[in-house]
Amino acid sequence: MKIKVLITILSLFGLTLAHTAPISENTIQIKNRNALVGLWAMQIPENKKCHEYYNFRSNHSVLIQSAKEWSYGNYNYQPSLDQDAAPALLMLHILYDNNQADCSGIQEDQSGDISRFAVTWKNSNQISFCAEDQPKQCFASLKRVLP
Repeated sequence: MKIKVLITILSLFGLTLAHTAPISENTIQIKNRNALVGLWAMQIPENKKCHEYYNFRSNHSVLIQSAKEWSYGNYNYQPSLDQDAAPALLMLHILYDNNQADCSGIQEDQSGDISRFAVTWKNSNQISFCAEDQPKQCFASLKRVLP
């Protein structure tokens, strides 16, 4: 009797016990990216109309544009587990520079240059580049433009 009632209920809802569709594989992919990935802008104190842009990409390449100057290279970002104990570190290796004047009016070919900075996070949308050996001495503030 109970089986007949169950079959009747299942048939009312269009369900069947005879055939169940196979469960498909999970197609959700989780990709981690470092917090630095995205487009950042730095306003130049001497030239408030000009911004220097840093586009940190997830493949560890970086594009930098400042007035007529643009360059690209690679970066290595090492986050800090405890910002108070030790800051995050950033290494930039410029592979190409078009040798044009930047927002500061300086024209210098930086191809081949390697720079190391401490990165201080004020919040998720604002960082500072600081001296690696003296992380309290910051010289550039960047704001996130795009994630």
